[in-house]
Amino acid sequence: QITVTSETGAVKTYTLIIAWESNDAELEWIKVDGKAAIEVSENTYYITALAGAETVKIEASASNEYANVQIDTSAKKLKQNEITYTLPDSPKIVEVPVIITAQDGKTEKTYTLQIEQVSNDTSIETIKVNDVVVTNYNEETKTYEIIVEETVSEGAVYVKTKNEEAKVKIDTGDLTKHEVTEKVSTVADENEYDITVIAEDGTTETRTLKIKKLSQDASIVKVYVNGVEATLQTDGKTYNISVLESVENAIIKVKTTNKNASININGTDLANKG
Repeated sequence: QITVTSETGAVKTYTLIIAWESNDAELEWIKVDGKAAIEVSENTYYITALAGAETVKIEASASNEYANVQIDTSAKKLKQNEITYTLPDSPKIVEVPVIITAQDGKTEKTYTLQIEQVSNDTSIETIKVNDVVVTNYNEETKTYEIIVEETVSEGAVYVKTKNEEAKVKIDTGDLTKHEVTEKVSTVADENEYDITVIAEDGTTETRTLKIKKLSQDASIVKVYVNGVEATLQTDGKTYNISVLESVENAIIKVKTTNKNASININGTDLANKG
């Protein structure tokens, strides 16, 4: 207290408050999308982002109510601050600085927030069969298809996922990170194998690889003339059928064993196969 007495004897009392400025630059808490980050070492905090997230909300609070908080390159705010942070494509773990400046304006402490990005990507980057890239893919049926020579009885299937952290397996083979190669049989005219991709977050997607062989089968199952089946003769190559003398035109239908075989009648290629 300060007391002042005038010449006339009047007395006045004053109060002087001396407040010291805090040097407290401690971090009270830090959150990502509402979830508290874990302190893994001195001044370093860790958290995983939601699978597939492109942005996250980062919030931080200082222990002292007069301290300023800065997150990454944001402006300083008293006590608490928050930003929306865009996650980069890489690296897998990004580090975001959180800076606490004490009330005294001199004491400053930097904390590191580590955000690990967990992928839900199950996409396939490349599929090869005997070193030939498979380009024919049906998105609706999730089926890859490739045609190999009729003499090929075995195929080396190579699969590479788009995301390096994803795991992949071919049919009943081993689950392998990022890429895998398996030998498969191509003895049959059509061979189908499952390709399973498990993303880093556990999301699973299965696609089908169909390996078809060029067939040498040019045999005919049946021949029809105007809806009537023709008779195969003993030579195995000639079909006979009798029609009325009045018939001037005939609709000929040929069914082959191989549904992909091309058919030509008297020099005319039919649009439909098989």
